[in-house]
Amino acid sequence: MKKSLFLILAALLAWGGWAAPAGAQSDGFYLTPKLGVSFFSGDDRFETTIGTFSKRGHSNRFAGALALGYDFSTYGAPIRTELEFTMRAPFETESNGRFTDGRPVTSRNKMNIHTLMFNAYLDLETDTAFTPYLGAGLGVAFVKGSNYPTDTVTGEVVTVDGGNASHYARKFTWSLTGGTAVDLTDNLALDLGYRFFSFSDLTTGTYVQGSTYSGRPMLHEVMLGLRFSY
Repeated sequence: MKKSLFLILAALLAWGGWAAPAGAQSDGFYLTPKLGVSFFSGDDRFETTIGTFSKRGHSNRFAGALALGYDFSTYGAPIRTELEFTMRAPFETESNGRFTDGRPVTSRNKMNIHTLMFNAYLDLETDTAFTPYLGAGLGVAFVKGSNYPTDTVTGEVVTVDGGNASHYARKFTWSLTGGTAVDLTDNLALDLGYRFFSFSDLTTGTYVQGSTYSGRPMLHEVMLGLRFSY
C-alpha cells in the first residue's frame, strides 16, 4: 500500500507542477497531495471467547492524503474549504492477556484507519510569503480492527473460533489543524501542518462468534504538501 500510494502522489506532484505554471491566474480551486507521519495512541481492547487483551498502545506509521479545495480569497475572504481523503499504513500494537484456562497469551493488534474529511481553514494573512492557518474538519473514518493471539509459551498462533478476529466499522470523526503555507510561486505553495483526530469510543461490534474490538484511538499527524492552485 505504501509503495502504491507514494507512486500516485509522486505522479500528482509531477502533473501539478506541469499544469500550474507560475504566473497563471487562479480561479480559486486547488489540489494538494500530502505525505507525512501519523502517530497513533489509544486504548486497545479485544474481547474474545478465548480471553481479553487490552493495552494502551502507541504506533507511528506513514500517511498520504489528497485534498481538493476552494480558496475564497478570490472574493476577499481568507477562508478555504476542501474535501480530503487520507490513507495510512496499518497501526500495530501488542498486548498481553490470558486464555480462559489461565495460560498466558500475547495478542498482535492491528488497526487500519482511513478518513474522508470536509475541512475548513482560516488563513491569517501576513503580507509576506508565509501564511499561517487554523482549521477544523468533520468526516467519517473507515476502520478495520484485527487481532492475532499467540500462545506465549509455545509461540503458536491461536485462532478464535476457527479464525482471527477482524471487523470493519465506519465512525464519525473530527479534527483540529494548524500550520503554515509558504508561497513558492503565484500558484504553488508549500504546506506544512499538524492535525489532531478524535474518534471518541470505537466498537466494531460482535464478530467471530462473540468477539468484539473496542477502544479510544487518537491520531496526531504531521503532513507536508504542495498546494497547486488553478
